[in-house]
Amino acid sequence: PKKTATCCLARILANHKNFFEQKSALKKKLLARGYKCLFLPKFHCKLNPIKIY
Repeated sequence: PKKTATCCLARILANHKNFFEQKSALKKKLLARGYKCLFLPKFHCKLNPIKIY
């Protein structure tokens, strides 16, 4: 199968240290208030339960 640029760009971003270590503003606020949060991995829509329905 032919590889697309989108696939390669997503892989580059996912493997870039600054990208995968960066916390979202929501996660920062939750952690600052003492909450624990769990987010789905970036670029893994197949693991997203909302996609099942």
